[in-house]
Amino acid sequence: MDVFCSPFTVLFNNTSVGNPDTFEWDFGDGSPNVFVEEPISHVFFADTIPVDYTIFLYLENECGLDTTQYTITVLPNTVTAFFNTNITQGCSPLTVEFTDFSEGGDQISYNFGDGGFTGNANPIHTFNDAGTFTVYQYVDNGCSYDTTQIDVIVYPSPTVDFTVDDPSVCVNEGIQFTPEVIDVVSITWDFGDGFTSQLSNPVHFFTAGNTYSVTMTGVSDNFCTSSTTQSITVFPQPVADFSIPDLIGCSPFNACFSNSSTGAQFYTWDFGNGNTSNLANPCFEYTNTSAAPELYTVRLISESFQLCTDTLSIDIIVSPQPLAAFALSSYESCSVPVIVSTSNASSFANGYQWLLDGSPISTSTNTSFELPQVGSYLTTLIASNQFGCTSESNVEYNIYPTPSISFASPDASGCVSLQVQFNNTSTGAVSYVWDFGDGVTQTGQQVGHTYSEPGAYDVSVTGTSANGCSSSITLENYVNAYAIPVASIYLEPANTDIYSPTIVFYSTGTPAEIYRWSFGDGNFAFVPFIEHTYEEGGVFPITLTVESGEGCRSEAVSLVTIEDIFNIYVPNAFTPDDDGINEYFLPQLTGKVFIERYSFRIFDRWGTELFETNDPEEPWLGDVRGGEYYAKDEVYNWQVIVQLKGVDDERIYSGHVYMVR
Repeated sequence: MDVFCSPFTVLFNNTSVGNPDTFEWDFGDGSPNVFVEEPISHVFFADTIPVDYTIFLYLENECGLDTTQYTITVLPNTVTAFFNTNITQGCSPLTVEFTDFSEGGDQISYNFGDGGFTGNANPIHTFNDAGTFTVYQYVDNGCSYDTTQIDVIVYPSPTVDFTVDDPSVCVNEGIQFTPEVIDVVSITWDFGDGFTSQLSNPVHFFTAGNTYSVTMTGVSDNFCTSSTTQSITVFPQPVADFSIPDLIGCSPFNACFSNSSTGAQFYTWDFGNGNTSNLANPCFEYTNTSAAPELYTVRLISESFQLCTDTLSIDIIVSPQPLAAFALSSYESCSVPVIVSTSNASSFANGYQWLLDGSPISTSTNTSFELPQVGSYLTTLIASNQFGCTSESNVEYNIYPTPSISFASPDASGCVSLQVQFNNTSTGAVSYVWDFGDGVTQTGQQVGHTYSEPGAYDVSVTGTSANGCSSSITLENYVNAYAIPVASIYLEPANTDIYSPTIVFYSTGTPAEIYRWSFGDGNFAFVPFIEHTYEEGGVFPITLTVESGEGCRSEAVSLVTIEDIFNIYVPNAFTPDDDGINEYFLPQLTGKVFIERYSFRIFDRWGTELFETNDPEEPWLGDVRGGEYYAKDEVYNWQVIVQLKGVDDERIYSGHVYMVR
């Protein structure tokens, strides 16, 4: 069943089938029936209550009858719009509460007249702009609707804002507030610290550090108000404070300041004489070069991270300082005792006290004193003035020990060239000068020297300490360099033969204490000259050694040749390998002119003769049978037979030779 609102117009659409001949429509509202196949439309009404209408369609043809029906509900049209507000006028932004009092509707909406809409029956709406706004209520139940309206008047609120010259300041630092307003007739300031103001452009001083919310409220001519708030940061004020142990002192007055400031991180000191410092706890030395006390005002500026400052000043007095100064007649010595006198050069002083190693010795302007022994002595002068200021000057006097000089040498005597190494056993010296007595000097602690000429020499050493004190020692005839005798040989004759083998030997050098001859044949002699006879021929090395009484010796060498009439020298190996060296085997003969007959033969180990010659100049080349082939590498036997002229007996020589090819 369908529900519709009154008046409801129905459009009919006949969907019957079966070819009816007659049609009858009954609309159920008391109106006459209609006998058409399909009526165009029909209007149904409801007054105060809903009405159900049943529509009948009757059909008939020659075969029979049929009936169908359709029921609709028509609702009455009874809607009344009505609403109310809690306020109809005020200052922007104006918030209004709406209350619905409409009847008969189930759909309620509002048009606020400022572009705003809502389907809420009891809305709350804020009018931000000034003006007169007509608010409409729409009520609908789906069949009909109703509307009503109310005017809302919104007065403009003033525009307020303000600026400050600095939003972050220190305590007791004035802040200038400047308003920026529109449509304002009066202003009220709340500084957030319990203080207010009605001034337009106030200057306010905050007395404590904090963050303050400053609110400015403006009122328009229609009594509308607006407020704005800004945060102001007020930094706490540091407290400058310092102390000094003494406010009065003598020049140079070293003032060390103890900083007890609170809330500060940076410091600026003015010492009252143009000098400054940024240290937390500085020290400063005041110097008064005048004849009267001087006043200095010391000022400390303590500053926080936020550049807030506090200042404190203190006065100090610096009295003039006497200047103690003096000189000594000398300042060091290498001998004792020594008498020292003073020369006072102090200034701005009228009182004096002299001390030696801390003990008072005089109060006069100048004094003198005796220093008895090696050591360091401190002379002190304390000068004072009428302001109680004193000055002290110290001078050290040193009496240095002299070095102890000594030396020795284990080889101070010997033959030239005599090398002497000196062992320095001195103490207390840092440098040394040696005089070796032969015109040569040298520096150094441990030294050596070579004496080239014979003689007795005085040796001197001078040692100097680190303080310049020196002492010396001289040892007379300490070094004795002895002459070496000269060995020289003269012999007569220098060459002879085995038939005249006697030679006379002479020492022709400088005289000596000891003579020793070596004749090269195993015989010796110990006299300056002597005859010696050789028992066989040969070349003999002659050595003459001469020695002085101090043990100095020299040696001379010569050769003596004793010619033998005949002699033979035979090698024991040869190498016929075509390298040009030792290629053949040949006995070497002397006195060949005395040979009457000569035979040279080679045998192998079985006794077979491999080579024979009667020519003393012909060698064996290592061949066999006249060069038919060469012998192999091994040991061979040789034999030489010689008969000298005028001699009946033969001389037979034999031996072994090793051939290496």
